[in-house]
Amino acid sequence: MKQKRKQKVSHVEFIREQMKKKGWNAAALSRASGVSTGVLSRYFNDDGISADNLFAIMDSLNLFEYEDKNDFTCGWDEETIAACKEIKEIYDSKNKLVISALKTNLAAFTDSIKKDNAIKKLSQDVNRLKMLVDPNTSPDIGKAASGIGKKKMVA
Repeated sequence: MKQKRKQKVSHVEFIREQMKKKGWNAAALSRASGVSTGVLSRYFNDDGISADNLFAIMDSLNLFEYEDKNDFTCGWDEETIAACKEIKEIYDSKNKLVISALKTNLAAFTDSIKKDNAIKKLSQDVNRLKMLVDPNTSPDIGKAASGIGKKKMVA
């Protein structure tokens, strides 16, 4: 089965299509972009255009995606954003006792994660050394870290 080829479109045709979507003519594009109608006329006749003017045209047509520089959560998943909102709500409450408890718990959690990562790295290093000493040894990556801190149940 033959695949359809995508139709090639020149950048001038693309800009015209974007103008059409907005219901703009050259005068409207000129007002929005700050690019003179004379420059636009030459551009639409394939006489070329400066990069600055092309950027202004594309920007006025909203063809660039900008990340909100004030939104530090940009790209975060919803669960992470929700957790951060809850923490902010606690801080905004100005309840010193609750905020102190939150800080203490966060410090403990952070410390625990750092220690767990260090144990995993050491376990990987041990397995690498085992493989160097005896290449027939099967790696136990994660086994050393998984047993630490667990209590055995006594019947």
